Amino acid sequence: MTKREDWPLGPALRAARERAGLSARKAAERTNGLVSSGRWYQLESGVQKAKGQEVPIGTTPETVIAAALAVGWDVDEALRVAGLVATESVVRVVETKMYGPDVRADTEEANWILYLEALLDYIDHHSELPSSEVATLLLECEFLAKRAMEHQPGLDAGIDESIEYSSLLNTLLTQLRDKQRTHRYGEKENSNDLTTQATTTSGPPPTEGEKNGAGNPRGKAEDLIDPDQPSDVDATTQSDYDLAGGWRRGGGESETRRIRREQDEAAERGDS
Repeated sequence: MTKREDWPLGPALRAARERAGLSARKAAERTNGLVSSGRWYQLESGVQKAKGQEVPIGTTPETVIAAALAVGWDVDEALRVAGLVATESVVRVVETKMYGPDVRADTEEANWILYLEALLDYIDHHSELPSSEVATLLLECEFLAKRAMEHQPGLDAGIDESIEYSSLLNTLLTQLRDKQRTHRYGEKENSNDLTTQATTTSGPPPTEGEKNGAGNPRGKAEDLIDPDQPSDVDATTQSDYDLAGGWRRGGGESETRRIRREQDEAAERGDS
């Protein structure tokens, strides 16, 4: 595969990977699914194949962060080389997705409240996230919130520090609660929309009378008008006419219709 000369990220990423003593496949595995092995090769070469042709690729801050973390490359430097920027919250979210809160806690002294704040901020600024991913992130927020509560500093750390920590934690817990409620409400609304759509599309099953062509229980009186019936008959008569077995629903000629027809025929003949 051809190497791009205008892709400084590629050589720098490859060098970082080689310093870590990793193959491209092993490095990709360390991203926990965020970067596939095929995508890793593309990041290093700067091109991908499309319809048999090699075309330049682009990338995202999240991908660069994941790749840098996988090979122990400084994230800020990797972003600078790639010509990208990312907020601290994005970095924290990528770390959470790669390592999970439990694993990260085993490898460093985690600042739980910082990770919680970053994750909530990430959800705030990514309204396009699918519902399933939001649900996963909210579960991680719950874990982080519990850890943050467990590590709340006591008075021995200083009254001011304890108050500041408690105040921030309370704010974040309120945000988490509101996001959970919003997410649950959104899920319920989507479910209701689907149910309504299904009901509207299918409608209630027809009654036996409707199957046999008698009456129109769901319609209005004006919906019962027979196209062949004289227009001077009022709505009540029209409804009675149809329910009596008029022509509209294939029930044969009703007595009302027969009398009206005979009167018309007699008038045409000039009978008194």
